[in-house]
Amino acid sequence: LLLGSLYRAPNTGHGVFAELCAVFDRISSRKEGHMNILLTRDFNLHINWNSADPMPTNETEAKFLDWMQYANLTQIVRFPTHVRGNVLGHTLDLFLCRNPAQLLSVSDTPPLSNSDHIGISSSWNFSCTRKRIISKQAILFNKDGRDSLERSVALAPWFLCMDFLTDYNPWDLFYDMFWAACRDSTHTMISSKHKKSKPWITGLIKQLSSKTRRFFKRASKTQDATHWAAYKDLLRQLKREIRVSYRNYLCDMASQARTCPRRFWQFYGSLRRNSAATQFQIGGTYTDNAQVIANSFGQHFSDAVPAFNNSCPPPQVESPPAEKHNRTESIPVFVPPPVTTEDVAAAISQLKPGASPGPDGIPPFLLKACAAALSSPLADLYNYSFSRALIPDVWKLAHVTPVHKGKGKPLNSLESYRPISLTCIPCKIFETLICSKISTHLEVNNLFCSSQHGFRKGRSCETLLSLLHHDLSSALDSSKEADVLSIDFSKAFDSVNHDHILTKLPGFGISGATLKWVSNFLGNRRQRVNFHGAFSQWHNVRVGVPQGSVIGPLLFNLYINDLAVDIQSNILRYADDHILYRTIHSSQDRQILQSDLHRICRWSEVNGLLLNPDKTVYLKISRKRKPVDVVYNAQGKRIQEATDTKILGVWFDKTLSFRRHVDYVCKRASKLRGFITRTTREMPSHAFCTLYTALVLPVLEYCSSVWSPHQVDLQRRLESTQRKATKTALYLQDKRASKLPYERRLQSLRWSRLDKRRLFFRRVLLYRYLHGVCPVPDGYLRRSRRDPSKLEQRFARTISASTSLFVQAPILWNHLPDAARQAPSVDEFKDLVRNHHDTYSLH
Repeated sequence: LLLGSLYRAPNTGHGVFAELCAVFDRISSRKEGHMNILLTRDFNLHINWNSADPMPTNETEAKFLDWMQYANLTQIVRFPTHVRGNVLGHTLDLFLCRNPAQLLSVSDTPPLSNSDHIGISSSWNFSCTRKRIISKQAILFNKDGRDSLERSVALAPWFLCMDFLTDYNPWDLFYDMFWAACRDSTHTMISSKHKKSKPWITGLIKQLSSKTRRFFKRASKTQDATHWAAYKDLLRQLKREIRVSYRNYLCDMASQARTCPRRFWQFYGSLRRNSAATQFQIGGTYTDNAQVIANSFGQHFSDAVPAFNNSCPPPQVESPPAEKHNRTESIPVFVPPPVTTEDVAAAISQLKPGASPGPDGIPPFLLKACAAALSSPLADLYNYSFSRALIPDVWKLAHVTPVHKGKGKPLNSLESYRPISLTCIPCKIFETLICSKISTHLEVNNLFCSSQHGFRKGRSCETLLSLLHHDLSSALDSSKEADVLSIDFSKAFDSVNHDHILTKLPGFGISGATLKWVSNFLGNRRQRVNFHGAFSQWHNVRVGVPQGSVIGPLLFNLYINDLAVDIQSNILRYADDHILYRTIHSSQDRQILQSDLHRICRWSEVNGLLLNPDKTVYLKISRKRKPVDVVYNAQGKRIQEATDTKILGVWFDKTLSFRRHVDYVCKRASKLRGFITRTTREMPSHAFCTLYTALVLPVLEYCSSVWSPHQVDLQRRLESTQRKATKTALYLQDKRASKLPYERRLQSLRWSRLDKRRLFFRRVLLYRYLHGVCPVPDGYLRRSRRDPSKLEQRFARTISASTSLFVQAPILWNHLPDAARQAPSVDEFKDLVRNHHDTYSLH
């Protein structure tokens, strides 16, 4: 179906119809040229369409009728559409179609707003793809159901779950008793499959709308002035009621944005959400059948793992498999402490009540409602399961949701989606407890490779990028070059070989019951895809750690922990993102970097991860006008050289100016600011401020402690986005306030300048480094000998090096008051720094 809208001004000549002929020629030449075509709007032609053979009165009308015949279009409106006072005039608004046999009905409707044109309503018999309305099943409390549920769960005989004299599985008994306790306190509701009205369309508005429609039909039939006046009065009342109801709805939703954010973000998420694909290309044809698409996704995710992964022999792992160091002591064996009732209660309190249930059907809000009664039996069951390495079969099931990868990938291709698994909530609670205890064992015994910054306490993208920026800027400061390789692995999480990871775990002291539990957790897993309410068939999961599980990222970090062994160059990692780089003093350094790349390729082949040379990028950091041309190869393919590359969301260029990144950030932030400006016109000012701080500020400040620009023009570009935002926020309050100077507007909104916020974030990161929250390599920060609470001054020859966090650290830190430098916690440090008005210029 091709739907078009065309407005022809009254004095426009007939040349427009020649252009329309060319347009329809292009449409007809396409593969979809046979599609249905509807063209409508005001043509401003005075043709008598009640005649069986309409006749033109001038040359323009003659050309129009000729064009209609050329395009094989038929005009279906026969009633006047223009109103002069209370008198109907000519048929100026037309409705053209290619196949009039598909028309069911056409009629007039009340005009919109103060228009003097009557609306046209038509019904067609088309087979159009529509957005699927998904029917969902939800569990709701009955009246007084929460108190009743707590009593029922507290009185349940949970001790029977641990009665080993019975023949029942303890977890089966737990689920049976839990659902029995819920039976009298909750009920199941299936959402309607019918399209619902907007939430601000009240019953009164629906009644007024029906009454207005009746009054219009009566007035258009009788042409009585009294009837027209009554209709217009009712129409004004209807519009006023809709405006008031819509504004009240938005104000009510905005007022609950902080206390009940789910409703707020759902509304704005629906406005922001890109149109999802309704048809997918499967087997060379397009289909919109949800069941077919779900089965195709299920098969695609099952077959996406490289074939060699299943046949690779387990690698020979050195002990310990952490980065090489000269130590002779043996690695301590991980002995997990028993799970306590307090541990379970704390884990349940962290659950999001609105999260979706897993394959077992238990939603988080039910567990939170009766956490006090369930903590003890769950702790006993967790200890029982862990000691015997027993996992319920339902915990090995996963509902997979396809999530679009973004980055401009086509919406209708299966390759553009990654699988995100939804597992059982009780299993996630247990994973959280086990993962916390294993991570503590690994961190205390220093078994993690220090280059890994992903999914580790105290480390983040910000810590990785700050170290990378300092090393690269130091190379420029010493008039050297640095070669950077951003390495990409294809489907890394989905390619983890279960036998390989189980072979590596004993090297970390993970053995005995823990190793058996992990083996049971990974083995015999199954998954199915949920697409728009349709489920695919179950598929066995042979390899990979489930994305969406709690322990999956930890197992992946352990799997790739030994990748950095024998690497002579610098390497930084965030999960599967690897940055290999080296300062170039001579040609030998490039040979070493190439050898390290070959070692990583060999490691990937042995361990079953597929390195993707097509997406691996080489970036040369240099200020030379004619740098040396270098070629790096991986798996026999040349690595593509780039002038800039995106590393963990930040654009790096060859001179570390970050101009490309500031341009990227400003464009993205401006689009988001324009979006919230358009959608908050009917809302109070605090709603705009909430959206700005939630959507725009994170874009402007992501890792800004690393790339904070020293160039004045870049600082102004960043600040201009907030300048416009302050005007909009105050304009919603008082039009005169929006004309105040920028600093006054900031004071009125209690906002801070972006450059001061970036300075604040740099100091917070520095506090984390100096107080051991984030580990920092030796030599990056040096304490002063005279005053250990301060830092020793550092000097840089170039501007790019002087902007490094570790070079600026003495200026950032030494000018703070003693109370801030010695603050016992990050939160207290933030409060003290906010109250410290430091006007010292860094640039």
